[in-house]
This record gives sequence, structure tokens and C-alpha cells, in this order.
Amino acid sequence: MINGRRETGRRAHGIPFEDHLISGELITPPDPNAGLDKNHDGYTEFSKPKQQVPPPPPPYTGPRIDAYLAFRAIWNHIQTRPYGNVGIIVDTHDLGELLGAADGTDPWELAWWDRPDCGDALGTLTKSIPFDWVENHSWSDQGSNYVEHRIRLGRPRLGRRRYDLRFCDAENIVAQAKPDGLGDDFANEVQVLGKGEGRAMARAQVYRYDGRLRRVATVADKTLASDAALRTRGEQGWPGGRSSFRFPRSRSSTIPTRRSTPGGWATTSGFRSTCRGSGTSTCGTASWVTRSPRRPVHSQPEAQRGLRLPTVPAP
Repeated sequence: MINGRRETGRRAHGIPFEDHLISGELITPPDPNAGLDKNHDGYTEFSKPKQQVPPPPPPYTGPRIDAYLAFRAIWNHIQTRPYGNVGIIVDTHDLGELLGAADGTDPWELAWWDRPDCGDALGTLTKSIPFDWVENHSWSDQGSNYVEHRIRLGRPRLGRRRYDLRFCDAENIVAQAKPDGLGDDFANEVQVLGKGEGRAMARAQVYRYDGRLRRVATVADKTLASDAALRTRGEQGWPGGRSSFRFPRSRSSTIPTRRSTPGGWATTSGFRSTCRGSGTSTCGTASWVTRSPRRPVHSQPEAQRGLRLPTVPAP
């Protein structure tokens, strides 16, 4: 099993939250007697004998959700989008702390028209409560070809610092992976926000999926209102202003990793990690990917591949 703290959050960055989630909203119900007091004297018009207009119903606090439920909702949003499913399973228990003020004065809200980033939203949520999360990677069972990726939730902290891991050149790292570039300029989908405010804001999404993980660039242009204009602007909104682009892929290296079979060593697939250290050998920052021709790992169901993004209508 390989453990990682907050490494999964990097996969959540660059993904906008395109829904609306609110906890502890102050709700003002409609007044069923509105308009009966035509003379503004407190009495119903033309009533004999005069009947006093009842007071309007008081406002109340809407549903409040658990902090862990909000965390899971964000991850669910990420993974239910095309090419966004990275096979993460999030703990299902609750923290027992509800978001938003009980009296409705300070609701917790995540709204698409505010352009929230899922990674930032997860980080802010964990710090404001606070609570911790750790990512675990392990074989799902003895006879399975799948690696299980799970996020454990806990409070106040989880896990411990590992001092029993060693990764060094010429020892258990064959070659260092050297990325040719950063992922900041990569996107295969563009979200365009146009004229209007709040729910009434015009929006459209264009995409060019190439089989890689979904990454979204957001463009705001308040001069645009029609769907056609928004989509035309989206076609011009790819990072770098290019109509098409390619992001260089990292080279991969292999390290031996212990299988579940006692006493046996084999290379495994699907793990990415980073080691930091110092010494006579080259043990500086390095990243690696392990691969296996004998035991393929599918972190994403085959049915999830080849999905197409449904059209997102303007609100």
C-alpha cells in the first residue's frame, strides 16, 4: 500500500465547480397574504367587519450539510464529468459538524457563478473546520487486477511522517522522470461566462477531449450573451491562444514494488510519488511511474471511457 497526503488535491485543481451547493441558507417564505392590505392600514381590503392582515411567516434556516458530505459532493462533481473519473473512493462517514450558521446569518455556499475551483474549495473546507485527509493506494484484493484509490477523512490529523522509505538512483530508481513542461497551460475544455449575474449569468462550454484527464480553462467576457457568441469565444480561449495544443508527456521510469504475494517482487502500475532527500547518491526531488506488463491495473472502469460532455444550457 502506498499512502500520500493531499497529493490527490492536485487532480482537483483546474476543475471548476459547475453546480450550486449551499448549507444554512436563510430562507424567506412567500407571504400568502401579500397584497390584501390595499390601503396600507393593516386591514384586509373590503372586509366587513374589518379583518387584520396576518403577519408574514418568519424566515427560517434551510438545510445544513455535514462538512464531510460537502467534501464528498465536490469529489463526486469532479468524477462524474467526462474524463474526470480517477477512481477515488471517499470515506462515507460524517464528521458531525454542520456548515453554515444555525441562525442563517452566515451560510456556506459554493456557486458556479463565483467561478470556484474544486481544488481550492477542498483546501478551504479542510482548513476552515479543520479536518484532515489522506490518500491510500492498495490492491483491492488478492486476486484482483485493480488498484483501489481511497481518501480517508479524519480529525484533527491523520497518518504520520514516514522515515522508513528510501528511494535512490542506482538502488531502486532506474531513471528519473524529467517532465518537459508544467500542466498550467493545458486544457481540453473551456468554460465561458458571459453577461448577467448570479444564476442568470450566461455560460457555455466547449471541449476537445483527447483521452487525457479533464482540465478546464475559464474565460469571462461580460459583453457576450448568446450561446453562439459564447461558444465562439470559447474556441478562441484555449491556453496560449492556440486553436490546438499539445502538452509534452513525462518520461517514465520503473522501480521494484512488493506485490501482495509474500517474498515476491514485481513492478506495479498506476503509482506516482515524489521523494526528497540528500546524500552521496542522487536522492533529490524525483518522480516516477511504475509499470507492469504482467499485472495491468485499471483505476477507471472501461465503461467510463469514451464519454461525451452533455451540452450545458445557459441558466
